[in-house]
Amino acid sequence: MVAAVIAWETKRKEWDAQRAKLGQVFGGAASPMRSGNRSYVGGVKISDSRELDVYWCRPDQYDYRALRSSAKPAKGKPKEARAAQVVEHERLSALWKEHCPASIDMDEAWEAIGLNPGALWMCGDVFFELDGVVYLNLGLRLEA
Repeated sequence: MVAAVIAWETKRKEWDAQRAKLGQVFGGAASPMRSGNRSYVGGVKISDSRELDVYWCRPDQYDYRALRSSAKPAKGKPKEARAAQVVEHERLSALWKEHCPASIDMDEAWEAIGLNPGALWMCGDVFFELDGVVYLNLGLRLEA
């Protein structure tokens, strides 16, 4: 159990370091998003300038911008300008793919510990290791 928790904490720290590197590449903090027990990067905190809307979605409620799946050139732009924007978006997409860490799932750690992540998902859960001892705070009662 201790090894599983230490492995998760190591994996999470590596993911956080990769997320920070992604933020450095794009010049702003990368978002630590969660969906259930899955952690992923949803965007970066960069300027909310309308000029970036070609490449990035508008900032969310936390001021993070997600990279668009394709460039969205403004109407009325000359053909050459639109082509240049598509090339720039391809460059940004390549950087994103190179530096964005894959999502990680805490369910793997719960399964390694021997607990059903589905039951925990409905009740809440926290764990950590301190001096070789694993501490669990579960929102459910364990049955023997």
